Parts: sequence; C-alpha cells; structure tokens
Amino acid sequence: MADNSWLPVLKEALDQRHAWLSGSELPKLRGSLRQFYAAYSTLYNILVSRGTIKPDPYKNESKVANLVMPETCAFNETNQLDQFSLRLANYDNQLDYIVNFYTLSGETITQETVKILLAVVRFIDWAHTTPDSSSPNTQMMAGIIATERQRPASDPLSAKNFDESLKKLEAATKEITRLLKEFSDYNREFYKAEVREQLISNMHQSELTISNIKKKFPGVFKGRPFYAELIEEILKEDFSPSAQMLQKKVLKSLAVEGAAQSKEPAKKPESCKPYLIEGLNAIGSAGMTLGEIFAKLELNHKLYQNKKKSFGEKIKEIFAAILNKEPEPIVYSGESIDPNKNGGMMKETIPYNQFRDELEKKSKILRALAVQGSAASKLEVMEETQLSELLDRNTRDLQIYLRQLSFLDEFFKSGVDKEDKGKVKGIKPELSTIRNAVSKALSKKQDYMAAQEEVAQFKKLGIGL
Repeated sequence: MADNSWLPVLKEALDQRHAWLSGSELPKLRGSLRQFYAAYSTLYNILVSRGTIKPDPYKNESKVANLVMPETCAFNETNQLDQFSLRLANYDNQLDYIVNFYTLSGETITQETVKILLAVVRFIDWAHTTPDSSSPNTQMMAGIIATERQRPASDPLSAKNFDESLKKLEAATKEITRLLKEFSDYNREFYKAEVREQLISNMHQSELTISNIKKKFPGVFKGRPFYAELIEEILKEDFSPSAQMLQKKVLKSLAVEGAAQSKEPAKKPESCKPYLIEGLNAIGSAGMTLGEIFAKLELNHKLYQNKKKSFGEKIKEIFAAILNKEPEPIVYSGESIDPNKNGGMMKETIPYNQFRDELEKKSKILRALAVQGSAASKLEVMEETQLSELLDRNTRDLQIYLRQLSFLDEFFKSGVDKEDKGKVKGIKPELSTIRNAVSKALSKKQDYMAAQEEVAQFKKLGIGL
C-alpha cells in the first residue's frame, strides 16, 4: 500500500481552510459580485438611455436559468453594434442570475464554477479597453467608451457615473479574480486529498504511475474529470526525494493566517432566521403591486370581452340565454416565453375567473407578510424550516404569476379591438417591481444558506452551537 502518513494532517488543514473560505472569503466574493453587477447595470442603463446601444425588447422575459459561459466569439461582419447590444443585454441577465438566483456556497464553487465565473468577469477586459484587444467584446466596448467620452458635456452627472462605473468594474474584477484563485487553489488540494485517500491508498507503490492511476480513476470517481497535472503533483509530494519539503509547502499554502496565534474565542454563529424573515418581507412587498395589477387586468379583461363579436358568437350567446345555460368558463390561451428554456416557448392556458380570484387572494397573503406588528411576531416564533418553506412557496408562486401576467399583458394588448388599444393598461412597470421583490427574496435566501453553511463549519470545528 502507498504511504499517506501525512494525510490526516492535510485533511485537518483542508477543513480549517474550508471553514475560513466559507466564513471569511465567500461573503467577500458575494459582495464583490454584487458591486460588479451594480456597476455594470449603471453603465448598461446609461448606454441604453443615450441610445448608444439598442435595448432588447425581450430582455425581461429572457431570463438565464443556468450558470453558463458568456458569449465571446467574433461578431459577424454586418450589424455588429446590434449583435453587441443583444450580447450586453444577455450579459446583464447573466449577472442578475449569478447575484440574485445562483446559490454560491463552498460546495457549489467547484473548478468548473470558478472557470465560468472567471469567464463572466472577463467578458470584457475592463482594465485594458483598447481597440487592438484580442477580445471582440473588449474591442467593441473600447469604441463605445471612446464615443461616450467625445460627447458634449450636457449631462455631467451621467458622464461622471459612466467613468466611475468603469473604475468599479476594473477594481471588482481584480478582487473577484483574487478570491476565485483562493477557491481554485483549495479545490486543487481537496481533489488531490480525495485521490490519495480513495484511490492511491489502495495501490502498491510500484503501481503508482499516471497511466495506472488513470485506468483505475473512473471506477472510483465516476464522471469526475481526471487532471494529470494534479496526479503528477501527488506523486512528487508523496514519493519524490523532495516530498517532505513539498508537503510543508502545501500545508503552508493552506494555513489560515493568525488561526493558531489567535487567543480570542471564536464567536458563536448568530441565528440564520433574520435572513428568511427579511426575504419574506421582501416578497410581501409585492402584495400591493399585485393589487394594482388586479385592477388593470379587470379593465383589460372587460375591454377584451366587449370587443366586436362575430355573428356566430352572438347567436351562441342568444341560445345560451334562452336555455338559461351557465356561461362557459373564460379561458385565455396561447404561447408564452418559458423562462427555463432560454427564450423557448410554452403553452399557456389561464381560466380567467379562477386566476383572478387566486391573484386577489395571493395579494392579501403577501401584504400580510410585509406588515409589522402581529404578523411580524408570528414570523419570529416560526421554525426556520417553516419560514424557509413559506419563502420558497411564495417565491415560486410569484415566478409563475410573472410568466402568466406577462402573457396576459401581451394577450390583451394584441387582442382588443383596434379602437380600444389605447385604453389597455400596460403592467410592465408593476411586473418589474415584482421581479425586483423576487430577486431580493432570492438573495436573502442565498444569504440564509450561506449563514447555515457557516454554522455547519463552526459545528464541525467544535465552535458555537
């Protein structure tokens, strides 16, 4: 059997490193990503408002559902600015997903996640926006920045915000890259420790070649990537003449600065419940907006029902009245954008009266979550699992309502008689308000999960709860 006598020391160092990354560096990473997104959104909105780039009319409907690489390939020869405008809108949605929807934790920051996040923040090289950049996106942005800086100083505040956003993007990129490297370095050592413990410890030293390990690897780590360079590092650190020196180097790289010297007891982790309550308050803020939407929908529904009817439809209504038949349920159907299929379509069927009643009921429920006093006291005494389920359920419901309401908004706008089109009340501003409430609620749920993970790490180290 291979000699892995230093493995227990290595695993202890990895545990301490993971606890430190989760408790100290992960919050920094989340904060830097939020700063990056805020700076980009400011810059993007300035460019749209000035007409420098074209807005994407389907931006709010084309939500990102997965962590994916951003588009960085060369542009076609024609309509390059149009292509770049669409790419920037998609990038804004991608950042929104990462910051407000994706669960960023010690477990989800794998090497693949690190790779994608690095690609995302390097979508444009904000530190070197020059026309001769090898990045097509950076080239296009360099041209836009040059154009913006040549504008007359008619709006100095906007120009100031534009320049400040560029500086913040450069600084946030540098910090995010630094933090991601820390997680990447940890992942490498954790991968090597797993290979040592689960594979190499069961092999004789005479078998230990990269080719032999590669043959046995799929049987132990099914579906996991095989990194030959890391296997080579294992063999050097464990069996080469300089093994002892290399092992000390690894342990030094994992050491948490000041951990051994600190004499102050670690603080007991605080309760995670406030994050859930804040999330419920955020989702509750959509209740009033749903009430406003309800009033507009009723008006649009009546306009649609009062449109000119065909002769056949009128005859059908007359016979139904003569026979005292119950009116047929009103159902609005068609196709809507499926947020889970990156712009794909799905069949939408909405029984209007039932939908209206459910919407009114949901509005009242959510408004109760947003108020202070007795309702807030009830949330305080609930268990974390109950609060989490309540937040998840109402968040899912609102996400479904957003899809259905977007469909009805377009349905009524296109379906009423021509002379009534100006009377239809649009609900896009209200839908945007609800999306913001959902984003904030999801962000608080993510903070809750991160706090839970921190508590688990403290427990593992025998600290606190």
